[in-house]
Amino acid sequence: MNGIVTVGLPAQVLLKLARYFEQREEAVDLGAALGDIVETWLADRERAGALAERVGMAEGDVPRGYHWKELFLPHGTRLRLYLRGPDDYAQVVGDQLLFQGEPTSPNQFVRMFRYIPCNAWDNVVLLFPGERHWVRAKHLRRSHAGPRDRRGRAVSKSPAR
Repeated sequence: MNGIVTVGLPAQVLLKLARYFEQREEAVDLGAALGDIVETWLADRERAGALAERVGMAEGDVPRGYHWKELFLPHGTRLRLYLRGPDDYAQVVGDQLLFQGEPTSPNQFVRMFRYIPCNAWDNVVLLFPGERHWVRAKHLRRSHAGPRDRRGRAVSKSPAR
C-alpha cells in the first residue's frame, strides 16, 4: 500500500516525540520520523523472531541487548569512558549500541575520544539497568572469561588424550 494513512496516536506520545527533536534543535518531519521508528521496531521484531526460531525459544523470551565479545549488555546499559564526564555515553537500545543516535561499537566509541587505537575493555565503564554504580568493563570481562594465557588471550581446552 502506498500513500499516507491516518493513525490515532496518544497526544502525550506525539508531544514527547516533538519535544525530543526540539531539544536537539532538529527540524524533522514527524510523520517520516514515526515511519522510521516503526520500520526499526519491525526489523527488531523480525530479528528477534529469527533468533527465537534458531535457539528454540518463544519470541517474547529472547532478551534484547548487545553482545560485546563474551559479555552480554542488556537493553538500557550505558557505556562511558573511564575518567571522562557523565555527558558522553553510549547506550544499548534494543540490540544495538548507539552513541548520539548512531550505531557504534565499543572500540569505535572509545576512538571518538581517545583519537588513538586503544583497548576498549580498559577504557569503558558500564552502568547496567537498575544499577547505581558504574563497573569497569575489564573487570566484568575477567569474571566472565574462561581460561586465559599470561597475555590475557583466550585458551581453548584441548580434549584429554
